[in-house]
Amino acid sequence: MLQGTLKRNAMTLVELLVVMAIIVIFTAMTAAFYPANQADRELSRFSNTVQSALLSARNRAKAERLPTGIRFYADSNGKVGSVVLIQKPAPLDAYTVGAGTLGQLTATPVESPPMSGVIVATDFTFPPTYPIQNNVKLGDFIALDSGDVAKIDVIDPPSNSVRSLSVSYSSGFSFTMPTSITKFKVYRSPIEISGDTPFELSNIIDIFYIGSAGSLTSAPISLSVSGAFDIIFNPDGSLNNSTSEVYLHLHNFEAFIGTAPSYSDGNFSRDAILAVRKMSGSIGVYEVGQPIDFSNSNDITKHNPILFAKDPRNKGI
Repeated sequence: MLQGTLKRNAMTLVELLVVMAIIVIFTAMTAAFYPANQADRELSRFSNTVQSALLSARNRAKAERLPTGIRFYADSNGKVGSVVLIQKPAPLDAYTVGAGTLGQLTATPVESPPMSGVIVATDFTFPPTYPIQNNVKLGDFIALDSGDVAKIDVIDPPSNSVRSLSVSYSSGFSFTMPTSITKFKVYRSPIEISGDTPFELSNIIDIFYIGSAGSLTSAPISLSVSGAFDIIFNPDGSLNNSTSEVYLHLHNFEAFIGTAPSYSDGNFSRDAILAVRKMSGSIGVYEVGQPIDFSNSNDITKHNPILFAKDPRNKGI
């Protein structure tokens, strides 16, 4: 049995130095990786918010059997700061709107038929008592029973005793129309769903619209520059307002200190591509295809940010 064993109350100098060295190493590693981890978490939160908004719109379109989507809005700093749910109201037909009726339209040509392809106008007039005057806005479309469709360009003010809708149409629109039109529909533009809270987005990540299948000849469109941008789903889940897939570049312009907050000058290693499929309406997030070289934007071997998003074998990140 050992006698007189000494009890240690503290570490030796060597042990203390080793512990301090380990602490310094871990602190340095944390400092090195913290910005990247922060950027990754910010991108993850951002993409999750946009995906949630898209899924909410797609599910609502299926449940309510009306085209429903989201609209991106830019904030005061010029970045996309929020998205809201929007919905296309049911078309107005010539017979019923609730308890009222749209009645008849009277078509009056404003000018004689011009040369092929030139835009002309036609006035559709109607009594002010019909509900159409409160349910139609600029950008809506009138579709006649003949199959002709025209966009509404001018709406008379409510003070007029008999209001007119002026529409533009190309040579494909039939100029010969009956004086009284009783069969028609008005297809209305999407409107914000009242009572829904906007989805707030990050202020260090912007969204750029790349477009359909590989339109890579220039820098993508900034949604804040092009105005409000909509992604709308049909009741069957497919895209309503796009002829092909939609690709959004989620760009973190503060991912690295010293990179300019410019799309073409930024660093894309902390970015992602959000894709929405045309037919299925499925939504996925993918890595950005590297490299990105705007000086060679016509060469997909050097500039193809949607490389991974377009590959059906990739399941996303």
